[in-house]
Amino acid sequence: MIRHYTILPDAARSIRTAVFMEEQGYLQEFDAIDARAVHFVAYEGDMPLGTCRLYRDIATGDWHLGRLAVLPAARGRHLGQRLLAAAADYARAQQARGITLSAQTHAVPFYTRAGYRATGERTLDEGHPHVTMHLTLTPMHS
Repeated sequence: MIRHYTILPDAARSIRTAVFMEEQGYLQEFDAIDARAVHFVAYEGDMPLGTCRLYRDIATGDWHLGRLAVLPAARGRHLGQRLLAAAADYARAQQARGITLSAQTHAVPFYTRAGYRATGERTLDEGHPHVTMHLTLTPMHS
């Protein structure tokens, strides 16, 4: 089951701390975007195992996905793909035309399988190489 929240829930904070800070060594995990993002949490039973956030850029109106993390013990269960699908459904319901994200380069094949395409822009985030990727959304039909 995937739930979404308009505030950063403790479950998402805990997962992101475990994956990004403890496992991957990031220092700057939490930022002002968390206060205005929609946070998705994937559960198996009552256990939160994965998370991501989705937000709309105030200046451009573009939608961005980020901070996708699945706890190590839960990887391989397609929770990441389910989180991406839930975020895309939410964005589509808001009439978004697409979603952009900054993927760690090792995760590019994962995002490609979900329909994202690399734009070629490469950056470093705390020394970790990333590539910008974009998903074009088709409109919802009523």
